[in-house]
Amino acid sequence: MIRTMLFLHARPGRGSDVLHVVERESVLAVAREQPGFLGVEVATSVADEDDVVIVGFWSSVELYERWRAGPAPSRLAEQLEGLLTADPIDSVYHVVETVG
Repeated sequence: MIRTMLFLHARPGRGSDVLHVVERESVLAVAREQPGFLGVEVATSVADEDDVVIVGFWSSVELYERWRAGPAPSRLAEQLEGLLTADPIDSVYHVVETVG
């Protein structure tokens, strides 16, 4: 399994705007339809609500990369322009172990 993390740091006071863009662009709904998609979480930092992270769960790197090359992530990036203090940071991890 693969875990992806997209870190977004909104301009001061714009964290809720970032969340609205994610919702408006239906990024999560579109992701659900992708082969290999296992789930997603969207969270804001307890210390700073302008820090947003989107955590995805995918069956393989290849299927995640196919998703990343599609239109939804590009549309999201375009819509977030001007709302963020820096470029989004996209990280991909192999899940080594989980405990439940």
